[in-house]
Parts: sequence; structure tokens; C-alpha cells
Amino acid sequence: MKIRLFALPVLALALGLLFSCREGKSQPQVPTTVDLSNIDGAKTVTAENFSGKPDSVGVLFQQEIILPKFKRGVYYRPYTWQISGNRVEAVWFETLPDLFAYRPSKPRDLRMKNGTNFQMKYGTFLSLELADGRHMAVLPISGKEALSTFTPKNGKLYLTTANFGTEAVSGNLPLYAVAVAETPHQASNLVWEKALAMKGMENMAKLRHQKKYPEVYSYLGWCSWEHFHKNISQKNMSESLTALKASELPFRWMMVDDGYLHQEGRRLLTFGVDSVKFPTGWDFLTKKKDDKIKWIGIWRNMSGYMSGVSTRHKMKKLEAHLFRYGNRMLSKPNLNSAKAFYEEMALNTAKNGFDFMKVDFQHTNFAMYSGTANAVKASHLNQQALEDAADKNLDGLLNCIAQFSANTFNTRISSVTRNSVDYKPREDKFRHTTAQSFSNALWMSPILWGDMDMFHSGYGPDKISRLASVARSISGGPVYLSDHPGHIKADFVHPIVYLDGKILGTLAPGTPVTESVYTDPFLSGKAYQVTAPLKNRCAALMSMNLNNNPQDVQALIKGEYYANANSMTKQGESSWEIPAEGLLAYDVHEGKARKLNGSFNVSVGQFEDQLTLLLPLRHGRAFIGRTDKYLGPQTYDLVEENAGMMKIRLAESGPVALWSPNKTPSAKGVNFKKGKDGLWTAQLPVKAEERLIEIKFH
Repeated sequence: MKIRLFALPVLALALGLLFSCREGKSQPQVPTTVDLSNIDGAKTVTAENFSGKPDSVGVLFQQEIILPKFKRGVYYRPYTWQISGNRVEAVWFETLPDLFAYRPSKPRDLRMKNGTNFQMKYGTFLSLELADGRHMAVLPISGKEALSTFTPKNGKLYLTTANFGTEAVSGNLPLYAVAVAETPHQASNLVWEKALAMKGMENMAKLRHQKKYPEVYSYLGWCSWEHFHKNISQKNMSESLTALKASELPFRWMMVDDGYLHQEGRRLLTFGVDSVKFPTGWDFLTKKKDDKIKWIGIWRNMSGYMSGVSTRHKMKKLEAHLFRYGNRMLSKPNLNSAKAFYEEMALNTAKNGFDFMKVDFQHTNFAMYSGTANAVKASHLNQQALEDAADKNLDGLLNCIAQFSANTFNTRISSVTRNSVDYKPREDKFRHTTAQSFSNALWMSPILWGDMDMFHSGYGPDKISRLASVARSISGGPVYLSDHPGHIKADFVHPIVYLDGKILGTLAPGTPVTESVYTDPFLSGKAYQVTAPLKNRCAALMSMNLNNNPQDVQALIKGEYYANANSMTKQGESSWEIPAEGLLAYDVHEGKARKLNGSFNVSVGQFEDQLTLLLPLRHGRAFIGRTDKYLGPQTYDLVEENAGMMKIRLAESGPVALWSPNKTPSAKGVNFKKGKDGLWTAQLPVKAEERLIEIKFH
């Protein structure tokens, strides 16, 4: 069922709907405006004691937004005609007329037909660089009974509040939060913190650092989708498992994607399997887990299947919990029925030996309830029941097609959500998904780790495979491939993981630097740059050339990017200070180091990346870590340090580098080789008990 298109008219205030806003005093009516022109710090606004019925398309009311003076902004909305859950992306602008005049161009017009298959409604986040240099984040809120979104219309920006249903709403409705801070990252953190602390938002989403990251996603995985699509069978899944076990790469999990379900006409019959494609069920797969492939996951659809549950379904246990809506059945919009449906989904998954599940098309589940009593409430109950069922029965939940606010605001337990549309092995599509993932990280990272989706290690030119590999490394989220198991290019996988398949990871999701937050990576002629914090107070800076123009671009390497690298580590943490001795800039791909004096430029070709580690200098030196990994500082712990020595503990042995231009390093059993510009390299011991290394300097 497609959600209905609608224009969002301003409701007549003559309805007499009364509520008060938390703006310091009570208001006699629904205000006609949301005035953000003089905000300092943070503010939340709630419609208290609201009582009213939606109009014919489910809208409760609409208010014009008055923005402050600003230099530039970025506006997030789903780009297709409907409320689409994996197509939320950024639109960069300098004025509101710029925003309203936006029309997609390559590579963002891949799904557009003569410019008609896109829209600007349902905006979910707004970041502005204000005239005074500070940054403002505005977050419309999705609550338990209604949600708010941005709506550009007639040259103005509105806040639209709706339940997308027919039933009257009464009670307190959280509407929006706004925050002003020194950086867009700090503003995003602050606005989420304030929004989730509002009255009425209990048991909704939680901040990212308050949630557990599933162990399975800390290891290298593989997914069936991009290679096999729906053409999976007992034979090729069994062969894939065998190939993954035999691979030189340390895969630790695999996931069976769409193409196996017991369904008819895209409607679910049971949570079991197509008996023709999988004649013996799942034992052939899940009972063959071992020390290498420890976890196996499975794809599920939030609504049962693409068009819901069949009216001829075979699930007697759920009969009382389903209702017919159009030509499908759905879970009844009450908590008991939601719990029954998702408990059955998760329990069936666990009983068949699966460890985790990827739940897809969550936004479609919301759309299917459009026109019922209250689509927002039904979606809220379903997603909360899913969270509980997955947490009770499984080791992990991966949210997919779930970027819309009705989905993100219901991540109370789950910590990982796809932050782009599906990866596809096409150059334009690849550029689009990479930029979409990192730009969405600005607003998603306070509550979620982003999943950049599977990728091909061996697709096309090596520079694109490397860019895809480095991007996933610095993202901090899951890393999994979808090449045919026998055709994987290991050179672009080994630098991300240890020998046991554990991903080096980051301390927080990689997010665009402030300049890139507001920069169109396709049309600007500039490098798109992303930073992430690493262990030992180090940072990674990835500079990409995603421009339409094939010419090289210049990427600026400067200390400011180090100072802001930890901006998404945890709410309330201040930016790192550049140490008194300064920073070392280490070029990972070239293996070169230089002291960062002010800033310098590097040239980046189209579809290429430059990966720079920024390391604090202490006692005239810096330990870089493993040189065969992208994120060297993640490979060791600095245990002790003074002017004459440093003691480090390696997570795993291998080639390392350190920078010491004025003193010679030495360590028992280690042969340090002097290179250029103060760089020293060595092969550190293999034995686990020798990985605690004391290095002396002479």
C-alpha cells in the first residue's frame, strides 16, 4: 500500500483547540508561528493538554517557522515522493529560496523521472550556521501519538504535526527541540539530549552511549543480498557458508537476506521457509556454526512481508492479533497484539538457530497504517514490541529502511540503523550512498551507529574499492561484504580487521567536518572530509573527491579537524585541545609523516580518498601503531610514558611505525629501521606475552 500524497493545509484555528507551549508562558491557542529567531542554548516545545481531531489526511495543525539570520544550512528529508525510510538525505542551501528551488542533479537523480519523483516534505532535521558563527539544530519530534515534520510551501517553511490517521488526539504532544552550540555536532548532540528528556518521551529512543552495541557487528560479516538477491536456495547458501569458512579472510558471521519466506503474492503465510527452495528448513545452515562462523543472521520484513500478511495465512496463534486492512492483514494497533506478532517473529528466528536479524521496510509498516485510527501510535507500538522481542530472544537487531523520524525515535534498545539507500556497484550510486551515509551521521549519530550497508571489495577500479573500504572503517559501524565468497579482494579487507575478524572500529561514528556539513560534495568542487576519534586521543581524517567534475580537488589538512574529532563521542564532552607540542599528520596510504604546522593541502582525484591520522605529539614523538591497518592508533594502548620511554600494549603483532626525529628508539628484541623525516618502522613480536613493549629513546 502506498502512503497517500497530500498537501498540508493550515488548519483553521477557529476549531478552538487550546493548548499551552513551554515557552515560558501559556498560549491561548495553537500559535500560528514557531519563532526561532532569538534562541540561546536549548529549548523544547510541547503542546500541553491538546485535544483535537485530524483533518482528512491526518494533519492536526501547521505552524510557520521563523528562522534566525543564518549564513548557510542543511535540510534533511526523504527524497522520494513518499515517507521513505532509507532515502533521507541532505539538501545544502544558503537562503530559503535556494532550498525551495532545489532540484536534484547527478548523482542524486538516479531514481528521478523528469524531476517528478522527489519532494521536499517530511523534513526531519535542520542545521544552520548562524550569522554570529554558532550553529543551530532543529529537531521535529515523533512521539507516541503524533509526529512533526518540516514542510516547505509557498516560499515558507512550516512545522506540520499529524497522526496520519482518523482518530482524535488528546494529551501532551512533544513538538520540537532546538539547540544552539559552537559546532553543528555539539548542537546535534544537545538537541537530541533535550528532546529525549522531554515529558512524554519516556521509553522512546535512547542516546547512543546509553545502549549496547551488539557483539556480532564488531566482527567481519557477509550478506547474501547484493550477489544473489532473491535467488537464494538451500544449495547456494550451503555453498556460501562452506566458502566463507574456507576463505583466507576472517569472516565471523553471515546473513541470509530476502528470498526464502513462505509467502504468496508478497504477503506472509508463515515465518517459515519456501519448502521448494529450502526443503529441509534451516538445520543445514544454522547447525554448522563453528569457531569461524560464530553467528548467522536472517532478514525479516517489519510487516511480515512486502505487502503485509496474507488473508490466507497459516499462523493460528496470531489469528486474534491480526486485522484486515484492504487486501492484507496487519498486527492490530494495540500493545498486546504488537507483542504477540513480534515475539512470534523473533522466537521463530531464534528457534531456527539464528542469532540476530535485520528488520527491513520499517517505514513501510508505518505507511500501511496510514488512514487507520492513528498511524503514529500503531508504528510506535510495533517498533517498541520489535525492540523488546529482539532483545529477549536474539543477540542483535539491525534496523534497515528506518531513517524516518517515526522509526529513529523508537530505538530504545537497538543501536544500529542503515544510514543510506542500498549500496549498488555503480559509480554514481556509490558516490550517492557514501555521501548520504556520512551526511546523515550528523543527525543520527547522537542516538545510533550508522550502517553503510554491504559492499563489494572487488568491484571496478581499485580506487573505488579502497574508498568503500576506508569509508566503512572510519564510519565505526558494521563491515560486511556481498561479493561471491570466492571472488573477494582481500587487500581491501585486511586493513579493517584483526586476524580473528574483529573490526578495529572507532570511538564514535565518523561525521563530516563543519565545512563539509554545509558543502555539496557533488557540485562544490571541494573535498568532502570526515573525522572520527580513535584511541590514545588520536583522530582519523578521510578526504574524498565525490564531485561530478573529474578534476582533482584540494583537501585541507588542519588542526581544527583534530579538535572536533571527538564531537560525537559522548554528550557533554568538550572538543579535544591541540597539545602544546602540536600534531603529527600521517598519510596512511603513502606511509609518510610530517609535523602539522598550521595546515597544508593534499590533492585528491575523483573517486579517490586521502586518509590522514592526526596524532598528538608528546616528548617530541608519536607512536602511530600498525601500518598495515587503516586506523593504526586503534591497534595499541599507551600504558605509560615519560621523556625517556613509552610502554605500549599491542592488540595484535605486526608492522608498526613511530615518529621520533630527534631521538633513536630501542626495545628488547625489536629492530627499528630509520626512514625519512623522522619516521621509524619495526616488526613487533608475534608472541602474545611479548606484546607489551617498552621503548626507550636515546
